[in-house]
Amino acid sequence: MKKPMFGKIKAILCVLLSLCLVLPFAACEEKTDGPSGEELKMSAPTGTVDVGARLLLSVTGASGPVSWESDDESVATVNPLSSKIDTSARVTGVKVGTAVIIATSGDSSVTCIVTVVDAETISITKDGSPAPTNIKLDGQNDTVQLSATSSKGHNIAWESSDPLLATVSTTGLVTAVAKGGTVTVTAKCAESDNTGSAKASVIVTIGSGIATSYDIPFAADPTTDPGPGMWSQWSEFQNVTSATYDDGVVSISFSNNGARWVNTQLRYLPTESEGLVPGNLYEVTFDATLSFPDGFEAAGGRVTVNGTTVYLSEGTGHYSVYYIQGPAYDGDSPMSFNMMMGYQNGTPAGAWDLTDATVVLKNITWTERQPTPLAAPTFSITDNVITFSDANPEGSVLKHVLVLYKGNKRVGEVTVTNGAQLDVSKILVNGELTGKLKAVAASPRYTDSPEATSDNCTVTVDNPHVEYNLQYNDGTPAAGTWAYWTENWVEFTGVYNDGIVTATFSNNAGNWYDTQLKYKSLHSVGEKYSIKLHINVDGAVTPPGKITISGKVYNLTEGDNTIDLEITEGDGDSIVIVFGVYGGNNAQDIKAATVTISMEEQ
Repeated sequence: MKKPMFGKIKAILCVLLSLCLVLPFAACEEKTDGPSGEELKMSAPTGTVDVGARLLLSVTGASGPVSWESDDESVATVNPLSSKIDTSARVTGVKVGTAVIIATSGDSSVTCIVTVVDAETISITKDGSPAPTNIKLDGQNDTVQLSATSSKGHNIAWESSDPLLATVSTTGLVTAVAKGGTVTVTAKCAESDNTGSAKASVIVTIGSGIATSYDIPFAADPTTDPGPGMWSQWSEFQNVTSATYDDGVVSISFSNNGARWVNTQLRYLPTESEGLVPGNLYEVTFDATLSFPDGFEAAGGRVTVNGTTVYLSEGTGHYSVYYIQGPAYDGDSPMSFNMMMGYQNGTPAGAWDLTDATVVLKNITWTERQPTPLAAPTFSITDNVITFSDANPEGSVLKHVLVLYKGNKRVGEVTVTNGAQLDVSKILVNGELTGKLKAVAASPRYTDSPEATSDNCTVTVDNPHVEYNLQYNDGTPAAGTWAYWTENWVEFTGVYNDGIVTATFSNNAGNWYDTQLKYKSLHSVGEKYSIKLHINVDGAVTPPGKITISGKVYNLTEGDNTIDLEITEGDGDSIVIVFGVYGGNNAQDIKAATVTISMEEQ
């Protein structure tokens, strides 16, 4: 029994002796901090990068954070991808030379020698010579063969900024797909180890296939479209001295000789050769250069297409409007592109004495777009000052309107400006109201969402005009207000007080008919609401009146009347209530009447 025990003890002593011999030698080896004893390694010992380009390096075997540095930042800089991804870094070439990139993790460091060389350049040629920066194609299916070379012999990749206008093959053959437009064709390095910073581009303009030069004709009627693919001009005071079209460039000069310069129009009618489809939506972009004489302060003009308006200013600008090709004035011809110069719309007196101006248009491009819904704005109100935020694209919103409600009843609306005091002079209800901010679209690109409304916000209205005497008005009153009109010696008094109208009539003698109360609604097409009337008539036998809205007529009776209405024809249709309707001799015997009116949402 003792012999086996002695053998076990001997074996244990041998193991311990072996460990004592091995451990000192292990302590002398290079320390490796990898998660499983893995050595810190660089993805490549050397690398090459262009000036201005980037090279990606990475390390493996890091046991903790990795720091990166360059021994010569004047040649190359290095930065980790992010604070969370420090095992990879970008090296950026600064100038020609060599730099050592060092990655350190714990006690271990590894390096990569990076050589920075001159940046790659791409050259585009046409017919063996350097290609011009602007190339003209006559029309659809026209082609041009381009070639490109890399200063470093790399392969070339071609791309078109809009393949719906023009395509480019892998060999550089450019083919016009549309009939009119401008596209950018780019040649760039196709090598997988290059960042793609090397590239060159040319502009390709596609013609419509019509005459490249002509004098722009004068149109006697401003509502008459020019011929397809042509420009025309119209001037209210015949102040256009010259107007020409030359190879895609429109030039027009004005001289008014002391008369007003107003309502001078340039018009263009797209042609089928441009590929526009009736009813589709297109973005029209163009460059305009406007020059005015000294002292002219008014805006130079505006471009309006389908309700979209952009205002032009002196100098050179890039403009964009939205266009829907469809019926126009006579119902048959397509809508034309209309530019108005020298318009008189609250402009300074300079618009009256302009003696010289020029306008040049070029780079007109038609691009099909899809309607984009408006986004609802957000807003707040403090001390009746409104502050709002609208994320919609610039120029897409025509105006912002604050719509106010008392309960479910809309009591008015106010056009507002960000950061401005609310003008509640037309809100004829006092107290704490609910407000919703509405963004109204300025462009038909938002046809599927002509307006967007925010969430509710509380608005406090303290308006001294919540009570007023109804004013005589034989036309249409202002929106949200009441007015009256009488005929045949009827004495009238009418008061509006916090949403209630009280009107009293007295004729004493003679006929009583066609006495009207008028109200211009704040409602929109499709909205429904109720109007309630209480009528007390002295001596009436015939119906005391009728109410008309959106072409519908309802007869009124003495006592309480409740009529459900719906706006069907247009924003703010006027409500006309006619009392003392002339329908027989009995209507002449009415001596007096009192009417009380209230309105509420359904």
